[in-house]
Amino acid sequence: MRTRTITHGLTAALASLALLTSAVQADAASSNRYYANQTPYGDPASTPVLSPPDGYQLFFLETVARHGARSQTDTAAEKRVLSVWKKASKKRALTSRGKRFDNDLRAFQKAERTIGYGHLSTIGKAEWRGIGRRTADNYGQFLSKLRGSR
Repeated sequence: MRTRTITHGLTAALASLALLTSAVQADAASSNRYYANQTPYGDPASTPVLSPPDGYQLFFLETVARHGARSQTDTAAEKRVLSVWKKASKKRALTSRGKRFDNDLRAFQKAERTIGYGHLSTIGKAEWRGIGRRTADNYGQFLSKLRGSR
């Protein structure tokens, strides 16, 4: 178990170091201010919805979702990443983006403390409002029939 934990820790550290020292440019559609899993998915208002096939009749509706965008649950990942950054900085192995990462991480930590660890973020709240809006827009007639049948 200890070997697995060390292996996972080293893997995370190497991945973080690769991100910091890589010269690869970010996708043009994304912002340079986001890192890894903290990148928002996009604008819920413009998410396309496909039409059902001819003859389809809705009889059941369910939403299965994990959660909206949230802050991290604790500071452990931030501390690990900062440790890797410090080591890379001491070795002068940082790219220009890597050099700015320290400020970005500290701003991120400040935001995490403001939101509260594990709490729904402003983006997450907008995601859930978008889910509700799209559900009402797309299935309002079905939901009204259900409400009227009570």
